Amino acid sequence: MGHAVWKLSAVTVVVVAGGAILLFAQEGLHATKLAEAAKYHAVTDSESGETPAAFASVEDAPTTNDALDTEQSEPIADTSSQWEFDFGSSPLADVVNQSEQKSSTVAASPAPQQNSEIQQVQFESFAEVEEDSATTVDPFAEFEPVAVEETSPSEFPTQEFEPAPEFGDDFTAEPISENAQPATPIESFPDQFEPIEEPATAEEIQLTGGEASKPGMEPPTTPLFFPRGGSVQPAPAPAPEFEVTGQPEPALAEFDEATQPRLLPASEEELQGVGTVGDVSPEGPQTPSIKITKHAPEKAILGKPYVYQIHVENIGKVPAYQVVVEDLIPRGSKLTGTIPQAELDGKTLIWHMGTVPAGESQTIKVRIVPTDAGKIGSIATVSFASEVSARTVIVAPELSLKLVAQEQVELGNSSQFQFTMRNDGNGDATNVILRDLLPEGFKHNDGNDLEYEVGTLKAGEERTVKLTVSTVRPGKFVNRAVITADGNLTAEAKVVVDVLPPQLQITRRGPKTRFVGQPTKFTNEIINESRQAISNVNVVEQLPPGMEFVKASHEGQYNSTNHQVTWPLAQVGQGTTPLELWVRPIGVGDQASVVSVAGNDGQRAQLNSTTMVRGYPMLESKTNRDSQAVLAGERFSLSLTVTNTGSAAAESVKVNIVPSRELSLLETDGNFEAVPGQQAFVVHLPQPLQPGQTAQLQVILEGVTAGDGRVRFEIESSSLQRPLVAEEAVRVLDDAS
Repeated sequence: MGHAVWKLSAVTVVVVAGGAILLFAQEGLHATKLAEAAKYHAVTDSESGETPAAFASVEDAPTTNDALDTEQSEPIADTSSQWEFDFGSSPLADVVNQSEQKSSTVAASPAPQQNSEIQQVQFESFAEVEEDSATTVDPFAEFEPVAVEETSPSEFPTQEFEPAPEFGDDFTAEPISENAQPATPIESFPDQFEPIEEPATAEEIQLTGGEASKPGMEPPTTPLFFPRGGSVQPAPAPAPEFEVTGQPEPALAEFDEATQPRLLPASEEELQGVGTVGDVSPEGPQTPSIKITKHAPEKAILGKPYVYQIHVENIGKVPAYQVVVEDLIPRGSKLTGTIPQAELDGKTLIWHMGTVPAGESQTIKVRIVPTDAGKIGSIATVSFASEVSARTVIVAPELSLKLVAQEQVELGNSSQFQFTMRNDGNGDATNVILRDLLPEGFKHNDGNDLEYEVGTLKAGEERTVKLTVSTVRPGKFVNRAVITADGNLTAEAKVVVDVLPPQLQITRRGPKTRFVGQPTKFTNEIINESRQAISNVNVVEQLPPGMEFVKASHEGQYNSTNHQVTWPLAQVGQGTTPLELWVRPIGVGDQASVVSVAGNDGQRAQLNSTTMVRGYPMLESKTNRDSQAVLAGERFSLSLTVTNTGSAAAESVKVNIVPSRELSLLETDGNFEAVPGQQAFVVHLPQPLQPGQTAQLQVILEGVTAGDGRVRFEIESSSLQRPLVAEEAVRVLDDAS
């Protein structure tokens, strides 16, 4: 029990001591706030702008401060703030000390806010401001700023402005005074103030004045600074103490798209056209012409109204649009009316007459009253616009593609695709290209990705292209084709072809290359892959023009009319049946033969075979002379004829002329020419000597000494391994003999 009483006594002592401490702290805090408020809000002499040596504390402040200028309005001081400023050794230090001493005797209740009338002053010098790390509460967080005129009427002198003169009133000639003194501007903060590194929020602002600030001081209405480049707006400041001059602040220049046009539209929608052309819209050159005349009486009586007229006439051949007439009211007169009614812009009369058709006119009447004697008048102007339109017919080609092929084809046979392209639009399709990507069951010599340049397909034009391919695999295949053209035009088509595996097959054995005139043997093998014999099989081979029929086995029959060899077989059993054919090549180049086999049950097979036939040149020479004997010093001629009796052209044909010592070569003539850089004894043919062609060479010689003379011709060609030699003997006689 005693222990419990002791604990209760200890708690009671602690509660009483805490209450006393709290009461003392509240009294000291309230006194400090009143003293610091007196430091921050001081009385300023409205005439001199200087700070008095003595300051009134909040406790002693009267309801109306006699030191205040009656023409000014002071902001309401908020004494409930928790902010404090320490001005150090400033002139406010004495007042602060006196206020602190006096605050110990004042009551704990704060002074009413509405009785505080303290004028804010501007200091000529500033203490360096530093950021304090202590965190305080923003005293303005619970109070939104209000306009000055809502709490206390403004006592600033308001400059009186005369109302704007009505139209027709006399205008004063007195200019605005140019000697008005501008109000003393509020001094800006010193340049040495730099923004804090990190902007403080409304609940974290710390300000210092000389030394560290103390809680309980009210912050200034306008912040000293805010973050560089930020968007922090200062709190509304109390009304400044300066004389209103009525001079407005310069307005910011508006954005002018005429001088600063936008480079790009705001959206793609702005690029969509909306202009149209009507059925009666003007086309071609439009040249309206407006004639304006003004008629006024030569004389008028002062004070008596008179009427002058403005006549507007379209003397052109097309209408004039947006016709506007402007005329100034003549100086020395007063306007009393117009017909039709005009718009008045300052002293300018404006008539919007709309459209004036060609050959028509309109008249404007203006009635004025002369107010001054003398000559009066004005200049009327007219403006108008002409309209013109242009039409463009937008044509649009429209492509269509149709692909046709045999539905079924036997493996090994050729398949033909027919592409029909048509332009059903009203414009030409340019750069038309047909592309066909063959499936794996077909094959073409140029590959399976084929393109055909159609070019321009005119409106309504239809064009057909055929493509023949080989079948290489059995099965169903889809062949797709597409045509494209300029303007992203495209059309597609497809066809399904069933490649059937054949029961009868053909293979061919024989040389791939032969020479002209060389007999050749080919063997056509008919293969029956079915399980039974096939009767009434007919085998036909179509010979190429460059092959000549010699003979055939198995009673093969040759038809010279269609150049075909036919083997009528009564029955073809399982396995292979060989059919032999002998031919002789007579033409050079690729010689294609087609072998086909057909059974009575409709089974068919076909095979294409190509043989390369090559030719070879064969040169023959012949000489001829005028006489067999000549005298020494006598001239004579020899001729050489070179003929190509082969089946291919003879390339690089040249002749070396070698006379013996008894003869002398003088000149050459004919189809042969001298070889550049060689002696006159070498001549050549400038062009190849084709099969069956003949070249002539004539030589002029002279007998030199008596004896058995010889003329040797060495004929060379790229197709000859060694020269072809022709020689002619000539007897040279001496005159003495």
